[in-house]
Amino acid sequence: MNEHALKILEFDKFLAHLAERATSDLGSERILHLRPSTSLNYIRTELEKVAELVSVLECGLTFPIRGVKDIRQALRRAEIEGSFLTPETLLDVASVLQTGRNIVHFMRNWDADSPHLKHLSHTITVMRGIEDRIHNVVNEKGEVRDNASAALNKIRKDYYVIRDRIQHKLNAIIRSEAGKDALQEDVITVRDNRFVLPVKSSFRGRIRGIIHDESASGATVFIEPHGTVEMNNELRSLALKEKREVEKILRDVTALIRKHVPEISLNLDVLVELDVIHARASYAVSYACTIPRINDDRYLCLESARHPLLAIQFADREDAAVVPLDIHLSHNRSSILITGPNTGGKTVALKTIGLSALMVQSGIPIPAADHTELPVFTEIFADIGDEQSIEQNLSTFSSHMTHIIEILETADEHSLVLMDEVGAGTDPDQGAALGMAILEELIYRGALTVATTHYGSLKAFAHQTKGMENACMAFDSETLQPTYHLLMGVPGSSKALDIAKRLGMPDHIIQKAATYLGAAEIEISSLITDLQEHARVMREKRDAIEQKEARLEKQIAEYTAKTKALATELAQIRREALAEADRIVREANKLVERTVRDLKSANAGKAARETAKMRLKQAREEIRESLKDIQPPPAAPAPDAKPVKLPELKPGQKIKLHSLQKEATVYLFEPGSDEVEVAIGNLRMRVPLADVIPLDLPETTPKTVSPGNLSTFDNPVGLELDIRGHTFDEAEWKIEKYLNDAHLAGLASVRIIHGKGTGALRRKVQRFLDRHPLVKHHQLAEPQEGGAGATNVELWL
Repeated sequence: MNEHALKILEFDKFLAHLAERATSDLGSERILHLRPSTSLNYIRTELEKVAELVSVLECGLTFPIRGVKDIRQALRRAEIEGSFLTPETLLDVASVLQTGRNIVHFMRNWDADSPHLKHLSHTITVMRGIEDRIHNVVNEKGEVRDNASAALNKIRKDYYVIRDRIQHKLNAIIRSEAGKDALQEDVITVRDNRFVLPVKSSFRGRIRGIIHDESASGATVFIEPHGTVEMNNELRSLALKEKREVEKILRDVTALIRKHVPEISLNLDVLVELDVIHARASYAVSYACTIPRINDDRYLCLESARHPLLAIQFADREDAAVVPLDIHLSHNRSSILITGPNTGGKTVALKTIGLSALMVQSGIPIPAADHTELPVFTEIFADIGDEQSIEQNLSTFSSHMTHIIEILETADEHSLVLMDEVGAGTDPDQGAALGMAILEELIYRGALTVATTHYGSLKAFAHQTKGMENACMAFDSETLQPTYHLLMGVPGSSKALDIAKRLGMPDHIIQKAATYLGAAEIEISSLITDLQEHARVMREKRDAIEQKEARLEKQIAEYTAKTKALATELAQIRREALAEADRIVREANKLVERTVRDLKSANAGKAARETAKMRLKQAREEIRESLKDIQPPPAAPAPDAKPVKLPELKPGQKIKLHSLQKEATVYLFEPGSDEVEVAIGNLRMRVPLADVIPLDLPETTPKTVSPGNLSTFDNPVGLELDIRGHTFDEAEWKIEKYLNDAHLAGLASVRIIHGKGTGALRRKVQRFLDRHPLVKHHQLAEPQEGGAGATNVELWL
């Protein structure tokens, strides 16, 4: 990729920001060395990895990547036979191993479809034994533990005993008569790894012993009393033994690591890759970035794209925002010429396009809206800014021409060319003519080109040339301020006189300049202003329509919520009705049992039997009346409904009650009757014949309106909705209607088929389902059901 373009478009400056999001120095280092790829498959794969991790972060989860340390040098040292790693370095190795283990555990429990992340996690080798061995030897402070070995434990215990004896002896001297006046301070200190006392130089003869040091002034000497010399010797010997034992322990642990250096190195490489992916995903979530579609047909579509560096700069500011850019380039319109006033945003537009392309080809999402799409460029060229050089004797014009000549040497149909002020820096007529020839050549070669200019003749050339289109940076004629909006199809005016007037240029000079312009030029400038004003009005109307659509979406959401609440209330009424019916049946059973007992006790006499029959008849009537009170209202036929023709129902036949959405069994049916007696478990009830759906016939939903059915259906609701080939905006209403119909039809679960693709449609559908009031739960389909290409949805009933 052209290094000059990387510099001009400030790619490295963006990478420096991205590197700050890495959790490790190695991750930052790898990000700073990122370079755009020209491989379509590589770019798509990298963006898919980022999309998978974005899904994790958008769920509010923390990806456990922290803990990656730079242990490359430690692993190289560990490969040397007989070497040992320091305790601090061993802790770094353990941290890397633990981070790898945490990620493996996380991915095992992550249910979403993430093939790339799962593949990376599968390449990580979990080495809990080495990890535990390190922690058993080294504590969190980086010190070798006393119990790292039995020998070390004994050495340190002996050491602490001797040390305490020395300090006890020295404290006795400090408290003695000899020590009261002789000591500079009542403290025990250390010189040459031996415990000594600070004695006044003039009293050195009072405390007998070995002098190890004296102060800079000579006023204090540090004496090891004779009574502690042997103990200090023993302490020194124990310290040397401790050092040898610690080194032996560290060698043993290092030898264990040595056997697994290749696996640990691979773990480290995978973790660094995951750290880079995590940094990209974190950036994407923080700045509302999109993962664009990558194509191979030379089509560039930036929707609401913001300059990445400006998006970062203005992210936390409430008083300003980055104005988004919409631009489209294709083989039919391969060149766009942007005009407009200085400081109007032309250069920022060029850099937004260029930097966005560099980021995408480096596997980095860009701050833009969905439906953004880019091709893969083999080269990106940028001639932006004034790069004159006194040392190289290059003027502004010469500098521009040098870069453009380099561009023309290699630019082809797979190139993106960005040129600021094409043909500027020389005679306007010759510069404009040269600009026309350059743009015409780039169109002929098929390069996607965006250029800026102030030359009026170039605007006319763009209007007349096939494959080119004018565009301008909008300017508010009332405030005389740029709005930074890019208007397609409209040439712009430089507004030099207006800007000069706003900056304080005297009026008589402005008026004189206007007379030099001529009437034709002023008329053209006025026409351009009118066109821009018309475009501004249209944009405001579009914004108003979008606001109305947003309010409509809010109202739809409120309606959906109310529908769900009503459906929940009706479901509760059904449950309560069935519970009440069940209670009545239980009471009826108790009555029958009492009647049977009474008959037995009366030896089944005639009078007793008659009394029992009367009681049962009365109870049956009471039950029927009670069931009428609690039974849902019969389904009222729709105005255009036709009588449902059913074959003769037979006792024991399985049916379904439409109003209750429950299966039942025919208990009693009299031909010609408009009611049928059915059994639901232990409950028997009479229902309208129109509410009955025989289960041995194709099930159709009667055109009725009842508490359980608030809508009518000409056809049964399917178990799947296929929205492949649609954008989300096209599919949203389909999904909304489908979910409502499925809910009202009593479907507990459905499937939405959205296809795999880049995952953009899937993520939008799932975000839509997250906030839909009828959706109880959703998850990606099983592999045999379509995997990442479909989402299973469970509805509230």
